[in-house]
Amino acid sequence: MLFGSILRNPVKLFLMVDKASYAPGESLTYKVRVDAAKDVDLKELKVELVGILKGKTTCWYRESEDGEEYSREADFSITLFSEEQVLISNTRIRKGSYVYSGGLDIPLDAPHSGTREMLGVEWYLRAKARRTLRSQQTERRVIISNNHILGPITAKRFRLGDKSATVLLPEHLRPGTAVGGILQLGIEGGSRSDHCNELMIEVINNVRIDKNTIDTNAENCNYINFTKTSDKKVIAKNITLAPQTKHEIPFEINIPEGAIPSFSTGISYSKWLLKITCKRGLMKKDEFSIPIKVT
Repeated sequence: MLFGSILRNPVKLFLMVDKASYAPGESLTYKVRVDAAKDVDLKELKVELVGILKGKTTCWYRESEDGEEYSREADFSITLFSEEQVLISNTRIRKGSYVYSGGLDIPLDAPHSGTREMLGVEWYLRAKARRTLRSQQTERRVIISNNHILGPITAKRFRLGDKSATVLLPEHLRPGTAVGGILQLGIEGGSRSDHCNELMIEVINNVRIDKNTIDTNAENCNYINFTKTSDKKVIAKNITLAPQTKHEIPFEINIPEGAIPSFSTGISYSKWLLKITCKRGLMKKDEFSIPIKVT
């Protein structure tokens, strides 16, 4: 019994949140109850909100230097977002129960919870009590719901030669939505007119999950690397572009329900592009690409 009492952690944590699910941009309110079985010194009590991208891939292993290779599925996770709040530090608490309250903001560009084809997004609220020799931790899964909030409209401008273009789109695009935008296209400077026989838009997703983020103990892990066009359509035909004039063309793009969110952690990333092509003849075309953010 004495041995068991020495190893037993005298601190227990209980974590409560105010709602079952949250929308991006909302505030999350929580309470942490600390039960102390005796007087203890806490170096730190903190709560953190963590968003994780999870998935599986195939890794290859070797039993020995001359042995045969074998494969198995390996899990991997990438931290998309982390925010923490320190509640107390370097404090001695007496035997008893204590409740601490706080709040964290859900980022406006938070990817919603759920599986996206081969990947999934999970959010956790974690409470950690750190002592000199031992720590105690508890966590609660938090659901971030896709409520189709698109964020403010932003303008992205670009030029190619004497052509100018401005794309008006919401700042954050949500999976499973049809999003409306406006393309302003014209010519700046000069006196020559130009034309587009066909004006096309494409939504392109380029994903790379580097093998070094998966399992560093494996001989080789198959990294995920692909480029996929999720939407492609012609939005206008036979447009004449005159100097100092501007065409305003409305369009709509579809973001698939299983869209992998935008993120970048160095050599692992998910990048989304809106590509605009102006075909001027059989072999002549102008292409513009602008980054967009899918969350």
